[in-house]
Amino acid sequence: MARRAQFTDEMILDAAKQLKADGKPVSPWAVRGSIGGGKVSRIERILSENELTILDAEPVQIEQVFTLPSQFAPQVEQVQQAIHAAACEMWRTSTEMADNRVRDECTAAKTAKDTAESELSKAREAVDRLEDEVEQLESEAETLKDEKKHLLLEQQNTKQTIASLETEKKSQAGQLSELKKMVERLEHDVKKERLKASENQGECRAKDNQIAALTSEKKQLQQEHTKVNASINDLSGRNHELTASLKKETSENEKLKKQVTNMINESTKFQAAIGGLESSVQGHTANIEKLEKQNNKITEENRTLVEKMGALHGELKSMKTGLKK
Repeated sequence: MARRAQFTDEMILDAAKQLKADGKPVSPWAVRGSIGGGKVSRIERILSENELTILDAEPVQIEQVFTLPSQFAPQVEQVQQAIHAAACEMWRTSTEMADNRVRDECTAAKTAKDTAESELSKAREAVDRLEDEVEQLESEAETLKDEKKHLLLEQQNTKQTIASLETEKKSQAGQLSELKKMVERLEHDVKKERLKASENQGECRAKDNQIAALTSEKKQLQQEHTKVNASINDLSGRNHELTASLKKETSENEKLKKQVTNMINESTKFQAAIGGLESSVQGHTANIEKLEKQNNKITEENRTLVEKMGALHGELKSMKTGLKK
């Protein structure tokens, strides 16, 4: 039986790194398609152990803060109070809206992701099970091929034995025919001699004894001929049995081939369905991460706004103190 292709951990990791370098999504199915085989569960375990990811951190942008001149102190104080109140209200409202939106979308996305991952896990188990069944069927097919070869060899040997016995049968039939002719000639000679010379009884007795011996030999050859025929008939029956067994083994081999073909087609369908589920999982994951980035950005903007307002408030206090002096 031919051994299936083996894929090392290094081959799997190199394929994943190449996909990431090409800007393509790194997933167990994508890696499996790149290397041309391998079990999805093993590829997923290797990727998880080596913590490979396709996401890269985005750089944080820092905005520059400008200060106002001191002569605008009264206006700044009014603006500061208005900005502070508006910022607090905006902070509260935006935070609640962002939290509610992120919470709802994260919950929906995580639910969809959990469902897709559950279906993906079931599909992977089904594919692994189908691959094991295909391997078992291939092993059984190889065994049937060996048995078929053995039966063909045995049938060939039986045919050769039958041909040899047929040749021996023909040879013995020729000898028997010659003996029959000889006996007939001797009987004819004996009758002729008995008619010609009844006084030559001694010679007649000798010929009678010769005829008896030849008759006995004829019976012995007939018995051997009967045994040869029985052996040929037995071997013919054995040949028929071997032919029937060979046909049965051939039919079972064809059935196993059809089962292997059906298993492979079903495995291909599962792989296509799993690819769709995996794309859905990646889409939900990307949405969750996008929402988290948006939430972090809003939080950072609000924090920056509060810091600006605090700085403005401090500068206003300093300006007030300077004006009073």
